[in-house]
Amino acid sequence: MVETRLQECSLTEHVDEMRSLHTLLAAEVKTQHDSLNSRFDILEAMMFNTISPLQAIGKAPMDPCPSHPPTPISNNNPNQPLPIPPVTPTNAPTEPHNLTTA
Repeated sequence: MVETRLQECSLTEHVDEMRSLHTLLAAEVKTQHDSLNSRFDILEAMMFNTISPLQAIGKAPMDPCPSHPPTPISNNNPNQPLPIPPVTPTNAPTEPHNLTTA
């Protein structure tokens, strides 16, 4: 009977120790979570403050604005085929290799 009481006391001490460690670890995790949240908020604000002035209100990011119209393409003839580059040894087609026949 004495042994059982000693075991019970020992187990109670272990449970109390585990509870206190759990409380400490939970507080540490919460502190790190709050720190990461604040860092993310700072990063998000920096990104917003850096990117927003570069983008006009109501415009898509890569839209040309009226002061910089797109450059027209010269000789824009849709019926004219694209030029074919000359064949040189560096870009010459090679014979296909059939590995299934020997």
